Amino acid sequence: MNSSAATENEIKQISTGKAVYKTACMTCHGENFDGRGDAGKYLKPPPRNLVTDPFIAGDSALEIYATVTNGLKGKAMPSFKLLSESDRQAVSAYIVFVRLKK
Repeated sequence: MNSSAATENEIKQISTGKAVYKTACMTCHGENFDGRGDAGKYLKPPPRNLVTDPFIAGDSALEIYATVTNGLKGKAMPSFKLLSESDRQAVSAYIVFVRLKK
């Protein structure tokens, strides 16, 4: 695989991840990734700020994927096994991308 193909695949994955974030994550984590989404303000404990807060279960794409897949016991973060594996991978990559941009 050449590097331009990898870049195209990464761009596609980030784009997919952004769409998944908007439909599955933004309600709690917010448009600005700050944990202040419409539903998030009612959750105890509140959702994590995805840009500045340390992640409980790690912040690599693989660790975020595990959190998205399994949720966090004792926290408001549910499992998102209902999403396809590729959508969970894409949203995990998108969250890493957003953290690195900020």
